[in-house]
Amino acid sequence: MLAAMMFTIMQTLLMNQISPRAWLAAYFDACAEGGGRAPENIDSFLPWRICEQQRAAWRYPRPCATNSS
Repeated sequence: MLAAMMFTIMQTLLMNQISPRAWLAAYFDACAEGGGRAPENIDSFLPWRICEQQRAAWRYPRPCATNSS
């Protein structure tokens, strides 16, 4: 059940062009700051509730233009 929930969250991050690596790093940093506990309010980490500032910080870089000649 946990794996299914994590796959759903990861796919939602990808669909919204948010780097799962950046998202996980931020979540683990928040856990470390809380003494090893999950943040009390995880709403700011839910992909569908991420504020625009966080979305911009965690977004994948724009892909480079390729020359298809």
